[in-house]
Amino acid sequence: MSPNEPPVASGRAPDIYLLGSGIMSIWHLTREAEACMRASSQVFMVDPGFGVAEYIAGLGPSVHNLISEYKDRQNRLDTYRTMAARVVAAALEEPPVSLVVYGHPTFLVYPSTLVRKAARLLDLRVHTAAGISSLDTMLIDLDLEPGMNGLQIYDANAVLVEHRKLDPEVPCLLLQVDAVESAFHVEAASRPSRFRRLTEHLLKFYPGDHVVTSIRSSSFPIFEPEMTHFQLQELGNEFADKRLGGTVYLPSSRHSEFDEDLAREIYDPLHVNRITYSQE
Repeated sequence: MSPNEPPVASGRAPDIYLLGSGIMSIWHLTREAEACMRASSQVFMVDPGFGVAEYIAGLGPSVHNLISEYKDRQNRLDTYRTMAARVVAAALEEPPVSLVVYGHPTFLVYPSTLVRKAARLLDLRVHTAAGISSLDTMLIDLDLEPGMNGLQIYDANAVLVEHRKLDPEVPCLLLQVDAVESAFHVEAASRPSRFRRLTEHLLKFYPGDHVVTSIRSSSFPIFEPEMTHFQLQELGNEFADKRLGGTVYLPSSRHSEFDEDLAREIYDPLHVNRITYSQE
């Protein structure tokens, strides 16, 4: 298969491609995403990145940036439904079409969830291609290795509404903190009181002087990620005063129990013989 052709898992070509443009503008677009856009009659994008729309248009399809659907103090769910409806309507009329979103197409992207649900009801075939998400870039920015230390990932509203119990022994990424306690898109600055309940909940698991980090990965190659360090008890003031990015990283505040006997056995050649079958 040519890298310029989109993948087709069966005899029927997709009606909708769900794609991610990554975090760092066009530098994160994959070959798969580009091939899917070349095959599309129209591309609907949700990405504020510099030059992204122009680059996609150069691949051939007509481009519609849905960023303009965001309206101040409008419920974001209504915005997402409008976005999804436009994509599905175009797919019914002139397939295939693409929805290209900032980051990864299934990581904190409700329009793509709505598109998949509608497609099942309308017998539309959807192909979803992996993209580089903010999680990928934040692992680098924060120098994290979740395979060794684990990682908790929660939406700030979900933590409050579902009374989530956080594990202070495991690093945590708290997402969309800047949008806590509201489903409305708001362009005005937040009051410190907006973050009171979230701060009080977090203080059940971490000490007030625990140093946390607000992080926003770079969206352009020549820029560094934006990171601000502060004590957890100052979260409300920091977010209200500085208009920080939406993700807060909470490092572990205490160590877990360590099984020294098992740790020795993991590197013991005799132990591996006890837990595996002989090759004889």
